[in-house]
Amino acid sequence: MRVGRLVLVVATLVAILVFPLMLRDAVEALRLPSAYAASNTADAGGRVYQNGNNNDNGNNDDDDDDDDNDNNGDTENNDNDEEEDNDNAVCYESLNDNEEVPCDFEDNDNKNNNDNYYSPPVYSPPPSASAPSSSTSASRRCYSAGETGNTSLDLSGGSVVIAVVSPGLPQNSWIGLEPVTDMNGIPTPPGGATMFDSMIWRLNSGSGCDGGGAGQISGAVNLGIPYTLSANKSKLQVVYLQNGQWVEVPTTPDPDPNKPYISATVQNTGIYAVIQKP
Repeated sequence: MRVGRLVLVVATLVAILVFPLMLRDAVEALRLPSAYAASNTADAGGRVYQNGNNNDNGNNDDDDDDDDNDNNGDTENNDNDEEEDNDNAVCYESLNDNEEVPCDFEDNDNKNNNDNYYSPPVYSPPPSASAPSSSTSASRRCYSAGETGNTSLDLSGGSVVIAVVSPGLPQNSWIGLEPVTDMNGIPTPPGGATMFDSMIWRLNSGSGCDGGGAGQISGAVNLGIPYTLSANKSKLQVVYLQNGQWVEVPTTPDPDPNKPYISATVQNTGIYAVIQKP
């Protein structure tokens, strides 16, 4: 009996000494957050656990690309999967369009948002200037009564312009100009004058638009001659061939010394020329 009481006393003393220590350890354990109860706690590797880690791999590091990291145990809906549903990629169809479009790495056609394929412009050199012709074919124009306007002819050395000014011609008439190329029967200018290049032409006119030629235009017209050769303007003279002789036509040089232009008023049809006096 004495031995039994002694054992009971010793057990009671041990329990009294050990129980506070166990109680303290239990309380300290309750104060520490666990991996299952902690909220947004990052471990040494920088990973965050929230509301428990339900990863099937039990927090073991695994380099396999097929691990579940979407916390639902479903390998088909892994948001970080590089082949299935990678939501981190943002694609643009062209550098000129900032709208996000589906990624299609198989079809890169380098085209813009309007499906217009870019093609660099092809440089075409400007056409070379053609040399001016020495003369042109005949020109002709029909004028209604009261109509104004010009008829022109380009020659070597300048141009011939017939200008019908207001109030126009009194009746319907046509006016034509043509170069004179056959110099047979053309006399030389009098008084030592010379022909001014090839400035010689025929002035024609008739009634209506299809009428035969007449000796005169139905009204006086202005004859303007812009020339292209270097010349003393005061010595240029318009002449008219009458009865085989050159007859001077009153000629007016342009008052602007820098403007190569002379003019006259004419009405007779026939051959005209510009001569240069000595």
